[in-house]
Amino acid sequence: MLPTPSKFHYVFNMRELSRIFKGVLGVRKEVINSASAVGGMKPDVFLVGLWRHECERVFVDKLVNNKDKETVIGYI
Repeated sequence: MLPTPSKFHYVFNMRELSRIFKGVLGVRKEVINSASAVGGMKPDVFLVGLWRHECERVFVDKLVNNKDKETVIGYI
């Protein structure tokens, strides 16, 4: 997704990447371990889901049309 004149804000840098890591690393260990008791999922699956959620929150929220959003979600 390269920036164009109509989508000039499609510039992603290390700040977005750090927001993803901050979101993933901000979860307490107890929450990760209790995912099996609450939702029935293993901690590693929970972390992958959390990573996906953070990627969608950081990257997809900046996009302006559904085609671009679907493309990025497909990549993730």
